[in-house]
Amino acid sequence: MKKKNAVLILVLMAVMLVFASCDVDIRSSSKDSTTPALTEAAVETTETTPAPTETTVTISTEKIVFDEYEPYFNVFSCYYLPHEEKAFIFDNSIRDGLQAHNEFAEVILPAGTVMADLNELRPDLNLNLYPGKTLFILPDDRCVFFEQSASKTGEPIYNGKPVEEFLGGMEYYYDYFEGVPKVVENYELLPDTPLDPSIAPQNIIINVDWNGDGKTDTIMRECASAERTWEQKVWFTDGATGTKTDITDRFARDQSEEYGGLTDSVMLFEDEKTGRYALIDCFDTCSCDYSIFVYAYDKNTIVTHTETYGVFTYEDGQMYEEYGSFIFGNLGTMRTPLVFDGKRVKTDPSVREHWWLAALVAEENGEAVPGYFSYTLQEVPVEKMTASGYEDAVIPAGIAVFPKYYIWNEKEVGDSGTLYFVLADGSEYRIAFEQEPHDWDCTFGGVPQEELFLCSWGG
Repeated sequence: MKKKNAVLILVLMAVMLVFASCDVDIRSSSKDSTTPALTEAAVETTETTPAPTETTVTISTEKIVFDEYEPYFNVFSCYYLPHEEKAFIFDNSIRDGLQAHNEFAEVILPAGTVMADLNELRPDLNLNLYPGKTLFILPDDRCVFFEQSASKTGEPIYNGKPVEEFLGGMEYYYDYFEGVPKVVENYELLPDTPLDPSIAPQNIIINVDWNGDGKTDTIMRECASAERTWEQKVWFTDGATGTKTDITDRFARDQSEEYGGLTDSVMLFEDEKTGRYALIDCFDTCSCDYSIFVYAYDKNTIVTHTETYGVFTYEDGQMYEEYGSFIFGNLGTMRTPLVFDGKRVKTDPSVREHWWLAALVAEENGEAVPGYFSYTLQEVPVEKMTASGYEDAVIPAGIAVFPKYYIWNEKEVGDSGTLYFVLADGSEYRIAFEQEPHDWDCTFGGVPQEELFLCSWGG
């Protein structure tokens, strides 16, 4: 959120008084002087107290007309209200152009209302239509603002609350090492041990009995530089014979055939049943389409591999697959446990609940509301959890929806299921969905999800 200029309380009172007397410095005469009829009768200008200053704030009545596709509204550039808040309507609809009303009607926005900072949506316009006020756009095209002041450090305060209490937003769960990794020329890969992110290995050495003859073999990724690991050779040295074989071409490559081999993310695992070893690696094969590769011994080629779509994660001794959801688009990250049979991995068939990563993090941190959300585009009939069970309910348009997990109703994936989610106030809901076999989309009550919820797609 950009820092806004502070407006002292006395100045705000003076502005209100000026509006009440209709003595406003107008920069454009193209403004329609009529005020739309609203059910909320209270207006900001009717609740003023005379101020001892003569300060006047100039509110622009310039009409800003957007192209049909502007401003583009999505959950990655917007916020939601954690609590019910009072706001004032600057313009009832921006579709015919953004322009200030003569009077600013008061409106109560429910918890979960989604909105976007106008200047963040269109920073190129550098708009300052109401000095000292941040203008927010709602999904229904209304433009609103709130009571606003500033902290001692210049941070905006809305309705008496700092930004972090007043607004919620999308959270991200990427764990990047912020420093400069230390280059290790020869890094030995140990079983069940992910790479320390503070290390940048140049060569990776794996010393295990790979072919099961009781002798320690060596697999080595050899690179000229830790900064150019895609330029590599992978060698296998037989512990019994000492024979050294170039096995670089036995490893997976991306669709362009320009990148492949072993990445810094590779891990070594031992199959508990057979005692044989396997390497598990993961990389982007084409435009954020990630795959998990399991490399195991083959008596003819030394190395063979299987491929599973998704991102491999290892945490607290458990393997997980992370992948894009199909509900609300594919940008929400799911996390599901994996099972490993020594040659391949697959999602654990005993798991019925398929969780969003953001919801798992929230559960772990004891938070009621996850950090990933979509929002309703129209009224959506759902079921709400109450003390006596689930009851029919309706969620209004423009309200943030935080998915937690879904459950398939049938044993075979791709038929129907139930989505469980919460709203900004922590209340719990569910809604049934349908999915055709081999289809990446879904419907709710026969209605395509894109008509009910904002769906964000990528890749």
